Amino acid sequence: MKVAIISDLHDNIPYLDIFLSFCKQHKINKLLITGDVGSLETLLQIPEALFKKIYFVFGNADNFSPADIPPYIISLGESGIIKFENKHIGLCHEPEKIAGLLKDKPDIIFYGHTHKPWVNVEGKTLIINPGTLGGVFTASTFAVWDLARPAPELIRTDELDNPKY
Repeated sequence: MKVAIISDLHDNIPYLDIFLSFCKQHKINKLLITGDVGSLETLLQIPEALFKKIYFVFGNADNFSPADIPPYIISLGESGIIKFENKHIGLCHEPEKIAGLLKDKPDIIFYGHTHKPWVNVEGKTLIINPGTLGGVFTASTFAVWDLARPAPELIRTDELDNPKY
């Protein structure tokens, strides 16, 4: 199973389109969104049919309410833990929420907000920021995790014409 992780899109539709094309081409099964999509209109451009599951946490720049989110997107509020394929996965936007998620001893935590790709280890928990899909202040990046592997891979959207992908 392959999972894509995005954060900090900030309504950048061209990068969203590149990302969605990549996911379709590589048969990504699930999508984790760690906040700051921007507007509801942008969130609704993520097609239900492309992913089996979409999990979402709110960021500080998401300007819509939980009631607006369509039922095919599972909202975890500001943070939460999900489980699939024996992996416990924490999601939040602000790094300050990581400490609360660590109490549940997840295998991995994904967060956003800083716009900087980052990997850290706290005890036995891998903590990863996939960067900013919107390309705000840094290059546009996202992560893909084949659950058969121990860690996700960071992908730069400007390198997707590379034969590796």
